[in-house]
Amino acid sequence: MRLILASASPRRAELLRAAGYLFDTVTVEVDESPREGELPAGYVRRLATEKSVMADLKVRATCAASRRKPRRR
Repeated sequence: MRLILASASPRRAELLRAAGYLFDTVTVEVDESPREGELPAGYVRRLATEKSVMADLKVRATCAASRRKPRRR
């Protein structure tokens, strides 16, 4: 199984490395502004979901592009 860190946070990467995990980092753009009336637990859950979905799409697009055969001219 491949572990992906969907964060540019050096501290999160450091914590994972210190715990002995091997991982790839995939940075994604997600608006991290809290929504009006959003509770902390909902905010964290929403960001985790949005980041994981965006990272998954980015990884899948990269994998699909690397599998394409070059066109002959």
